[in-house]
Amino acid sequence: MHDVSRARSSPARQPTIFGLGLTAARDLAWLIAAIAAELRIRGDIRKLAAMDDRMFKDNGLGRCEIEYRVRYGGHQ
Repeated sequence: MHDVSRARSSPARQPTIFGLGLTAARDLAWLIAAIAAELRIRGDIRKLAAMDDRMFKDNGLGRCEIEYRVRYGGHQ
């Protein structure tokens, strides 16, 4: 005889509440890490902006380069 149970297709899996909770927790952790990184960057920019121009010149930097160097590092 014909086996009907194999002929049926399984319904599409619905996301579970547990899976949605894990996704939300992962997204929240990423957001918190991004905010913490941005706060650190802004604090570093503020500290460097408080330095005098002579210190920048000694290091071969200009004031306009502060944010770029803090965010991306290295030389242009």
